[in-house]
Amino acid sequence: MNNNFVLTEANYFAERLRREAGDDARAQVERAYRLALARAPTAFEQEKTLEFIRSGPDGLVEFCHALFNLNEFVYRQ
Repeated sequence: MNNNFVLTEANYFAERLRREAGDDARAQVERAYRLALARAPTAFEQEKTLEFIRSGPDGLVEFCHALFNLNEFVYRQ
């Protein structure tokens, strides 16, 4: 899940989140969880994700990449 295709898709997903949720990081996180995992983030996930996104210039893209690597995203139960 670290090949160029997945990294490119993470960029596209981040662009979509910015388009649909604007510049509000909290709204971006909420939208990302809804789209990728079909659920809302827990309060803990929300806060840790916001810290992660704000930690670097490409935080949103890196978060999207991390979402794509979650077992919850990759495997259907």
